[in-house]
Amino acid sequence: MATNPTTTTEHGVDERSLTLAGVVLALVAVGVQTAFYLANVYVLDRRVGTFDLDSEGGFPAWAASVATFSTGFAALLLSFVDTSRRARLLALAAAATFFSFDEAIVLHERAGLRATDALGLSDTYLRIAWPIVYLPLLAGVAVLL
Repeated sequence: MATNPTTTTEHGVDERSLTLAGVVLALVAVGVQTAFYLANVYVLDRRVGTFDLDSEGGFPAWAASVATFSTGFAALLLSFVDTSRRARLLALAAAATFFSFDEAIVLHERAGLRATDALGLSDTYLRIAWPIVYLPLLAGVAVLL
């Protein structure tokens, strides 16, 4: 019988189970966030700004920052265990930590405002300015993952 050598690492970690756990956790997080948002919109008439998805200081932004930081921290810890993928895991840890930091201090919005101000553009271009910078970084993280 042939076994799939990629399902278990040399350290006994079942990669499929770990991936499945990550997907389930992400789906649960989306469900909880959606429930809070819908409750805020339809039950509380948007009276609780903490649950507003567009609010930078609210629960969804905090949860995203914590989840992203946790990803970076996990990648850092894994880099100590899996030396064959150390460079890739360290790059992922750095990128995830940057994204967490960005979410916590609203860096991409500030950078977008400065870019549109420096170029003399209207704030309406703000939603175009920061994705130009972030899409390559997101693509790099997708490749790392």
